[in-house]
Amino acid sequence: MNINEISEMNFQQFRSQSKLIEETNGFEKVFLYENKYIIKIFRHRKLISTSRLKNKAKQFQDNALTLEKCNIAAAKVIKKFKLKSPEKRYGLVYNYLEGETFYDTYKEASRDSRDSLLKNFFNFFKLLHKKGIYFRSAHLANIIVQTDGSFALIDIDNIQFYKRALSIVQIFRNFKAILRRKEDYEIFKEIGLTKILHYYFGNDAPPSFGLLICRWKSHPLHQLSKNKKY
Repeated sequence: MNINEISEMNFQQFRSQSKLIEETNGFEKVFLYENKYIIKIFRHRKLISTSRLKNKAKQFQDNALTLEKCNIAAAKVIKKFKLKSPEKRYGLVYNYLEGETFYDTYKEASRDSRDSLLKNFFNFFKLLHKKGIYFRSAHLANIIVQTDGSFALIDIDNIQFYKRALSIVQIFRNFKAILRRKEDYEIFKEIGLTKILHYYFGNDAPPSFGLLICRWKSHPLHQLSKNKKY
């Protein structure tokens, strides 16, 4: 079956021939078709929600186009379709990105190669910020290390784009995203705040206001800063 022919009428046929790769609370969310296409289903979780005001599938599609203009690798949407149901579900088909998540790549890497991996990761994170890209879902399972070693973004429906580089406040706020998941936090806890700041800022001293943010008890970097000199 040609993936371009997917629609509400034949979705179940495509679904039966696809591999389920993500499920949330019983909701089958992401499928892999023919090992080269992703079929992702979006639904409205509440009667009144931001996803109803702004369709998340459409947002994903728009963000993919904007990221392409910014020369940031991400999924390329092939088709959008609608599924009639009480929840008004929408579907997207996009290309499967070859590679592994940064989280898996890091965990499988030898200790000797982890340092260069982290340098590349924070260079990419910094590049996003310089381009004015605030990736709200920037945890380590949403960043792909492609087969050529370059980085790409997945789960891109929740991104804000700015006309200028992110401010220091926005940068440190975005750090919360990569520290949100427990498994990601454990990685950065092992690395420590001093190294994290060095990977991101290089030999330049972090802005004093950024260091102040690190001391805010509500910020996850505060926990990493305990017993650390910086």
